Amino acid sequence: MTVETVTVHEPGAASWVEPYAVRWPDGRRWEIERLYGHETIGAENGAEVIRWRVQIAGQPKYLYKSKDWFVVPKAPKVRLP
Repeated sequence: MTVETVTVHEPGAASWVEPYAVRWPDGRRWEIERLYGHETIGAENGAEVIRWRVQIAGQPKYLYKSKDWFVVPKAPKVRLP
């Protein structure tokens, strides 16, 4: 998965990077419709792990950034007897 980003510049403040779109290895691409915010949720191998809450295709989703961007796959649905 690749996350396309945009660098935001605000006069008198530091610049930062925000996610713009998500592209899967098979070529499918979704633009991020809305950014709800982000928070630091821990550290991995000496790098902060930041969780972004976004909206993609009308659904709330989470993107994560440590050294690289990643998503946590959904657990498969299990059918109980």
